[in-house]
Parts: sequence; C-alpha cells; structure tokens
Amino acid sequence: GFGGMVTEIDFDPTTLPQDNTDFPIGIQAGDARSDQVLLWTRYFGSDNLILRVYTPSTPGRAFIFFDGPATPDAEGFVHLDVSALPAGTELSYVFLEDQGGTLVARSPIGRFVTAFAGTARQRVRFGATSCTNNSRRPFSALPIAGQERFDFFILAGDATYNDSANTLTEYRNIWGPQIGSGSYQALLQSTAHYATWDDHEVDNNWNPETIGAARLNAATQTFFEFLAVRPEAPLRVWRSFRWGDTVEVFVLDSRSERLPSTANGPNAQYISTEQMNWLKTGLQSSTAVFKILVNSVPITNFPGLFDFAQGDRWEGYAAQRVELLDFIVDNSIPGVLFISGDFHLGASAFVEPAGKYAALREVLAGPGDQNGNILAPTLGAPQFPLSTTTSNYTIFDADPNATPPSISVEFIDDAGSSFYTELITY
Repeated sequence: GFGGMVTEIDFDPTTLPQDNTDFPIGIQAGDARSDQVLLWTRYFGSDNLILRVYTPSTPGRAFIFFDGPATPDAEGFVHLDVSALPAGTELSYVFLEDQGGTLVARSPIGRFVTAFAGTARQRVRFGATSCTNNSRRPFSALPIAGQERFDFFILAGDATYNDSANTLTEYRNIWGPQIGSGSYQALLQSTAHYATWDDHEVDNNWNPETIGAARLNAATQTFFEFLAVRPEAPLRVWRSFRWGDTVEVFVLDSRSERLPSTANGPNAQYISTEQMNWLKTGLQSSTAVFKILVNSVPITNFPGLFDFAQGDRWEGYAAQRVELLDFIVDNSIPGVLFISGDFHLGASAFVEPAGKYAALREVLAGPGDQNGNILAPTLGAPQFPLSTTTSNYTIFDADPNATPPSISVEFIDDAGSSFYTELITY
C-alpha cells in the first residue's frame, strides 16, 4: 500500500528490552514536513546505533520507511533528518542498539505524523502549552496531552527555566532532567513538536543588547542540542511549516532579535527586518486557510496593571506591532491566529478591545505548570472570554471545510478535565 520504496520485514521492537541507561532522556520528533522529520535522542552507550522508521503491518512485521545508522556527536546527541517519507501518514520510530549485527536493546518507541502535501484540505488537530517551571515537576498535564495522539504539538516557549545557568555545562544540566522527565517524555514520544523559545531558555527577560556573548552562545547551543529543531540557518529559530492548504505554522522568534534601545521610536525592532519581511511574504503568499503565528509573547493589548511590564512584549515596541497588525488587516490576510504563552496564564483574547484590529484573535496556551499570574483575574469579557491560571494544555481543532472555516479551542487541566471550549470562526 506504500509503493515500491517501502520494504516489509520481520520486525517488532517491543520484543527488545528498552535501555533507559543508554537513552536516559528519551527521544523526540520535531519540525515535521510532508516528506521529512527531524528525529532526536541522546545516546550514552557504545553500540552501533540504528534508527528505524516504520509502521506495523501484520503481527511481528512492519513496513520500513527508513533504516540507517544514527551517529551521535561527541556529547551523545543525535539529530537525524529523515526524508522521502509519505505525506499525511502516522509513523513510528525507534533507535536500536546493534552489536555485531544483532539488535540487543532499544530506545523508547515514538510516534509522529507527516504533514499533508500540496493542496490537501483536511482537519488538523494539534496541542500547545508554555511555561513549565522545572521546580514543579512532574507536569501532570503533559502525559494527558500525550494520550491525545495529536497531529503535532506546539512548545510556545519557556519549556525550561534556565535563569541560574551561565555556562554550557550548567545549561545542559538543567535541560537534561527537564526534557528527559517522564512527563515531558510522555508528551514528546507521542507526536512531533514545533518549538520556539521565550526568555527563560536563556534568562528572565534577557536583553539581547547587553547579555554576555558567552552566556547567550551557551543558551542557544543547548536549545538546539536538546530539542528536535532544525536550524534553517545558523542558530535561526524562526521557520514555517505547511499542512497542505489547511494550516501554515509560522514559528516566530520574539526574543533574540529585539533592540530595546529602539523600543519607543519609529524604527522599533522587536523582530528583525529580515524576520518581519519573511513573515509578511509568508502570510501574503500562503494558500493555507489558517495561519498560526507561534508568538511566545502576546501581541494582544493587555490593560491596566499589565502595562507596568509592556516593555517586555509587542506593546512596548508599538511602531513594529502596528506595522505587523496593519499588514494583516490592510492586506485582508484571512485565518490568522496568534498562539503565545509567557504570561503564566491561559487566555482567549481579542487583540484589541475596539478599532481596526479588534477582530484579530490570540490564544495564550498553557501554562503547562507554573505559579499563576496574580493579574489574571483582572482580565474579562468581552476582550478576554477566558483568563485562567490553571495548569493546562490547549487543544486546537482546525477545520478548513466547516462553514465558515473554524478552529475549536479547548483547555484541558492537569487532571484531564476540559474546562473551557470556544469556536473561533473565520
């Protein structure tokens, strides 16, 4: 059923023992496209490592889509970009320990889904969260999210809080136990992710104009080491992913390109000119019904006491915020939804309470597990249909064929209970 490129062999990885010593922080899939995915592990063993991408067929047998060596770097990291995969397909993967031609043990077994190709217009169901404070492990919401079998999952920033780290070793020592924890692995093994960073992957509210280069380099290196993120260019976080004509996901970098010294001026730089031009071009040329902007820090106009910290978000860089929102509205770009985090609260929001941008929507996904924002109760309808500090993950069900096209948004708490649902129509 998969064509001539795929072979069927005797293979059932569950018959091999899982080696948690040599794979101490598990596996990941990330940055899935219609024909490729980035598969990841950190391996501490000495055997030859093989990566196998497959789907079970009859009992004891499997269709094999990739079967090849996976060579760890000096620190044990494997980032293997697997291509020539079938589009819109649920696949499994596993790293295998090979001793002289005999498979002796394995990593955990993972699952991912490749994106739809071409003009396919089907429903996409994905999840998102943000803000998982290391001190609050285990994160009860994440294993529940892992049971959802999402098409993909968005890590919207602050996946780990590294504020105390300065050196490469210190950053690694925080990342490993966090991303390798049982609750994070229950999620990461279940589907591929699209990840961005926020401030705590580096340091709380860090300033790109003043941070020490050595510290920033260490933080950046560990972000790419510990996540299945494919750098489009050296150390570039922003990139995009299309699911046919249903969804295009634009993963933004809302942190590392800021120039705070420009914030109040006419040339305010919150994201670089290069990133802004890429985003505008992508939005204008996208044929997808829905454009998801993974924004990390909200673009919504937050009222009242929130303005004491507006310098840390889009609002503090007013000229560039207006530039982006004007572009979306003036060009009638349809189907835009911002997804963000950072604030230690979950929310459904209208970007402005009134005026030109009032129809634009943003959802703050999460917090996965964090001390709640004490200002959350000050937010309310009509601009904020939801404001919550409950630990959660957020489900997005994007239906391009509904009339009108719609995205269902649902918040699930850390006991697995749904506590808010909304239908956003376009």
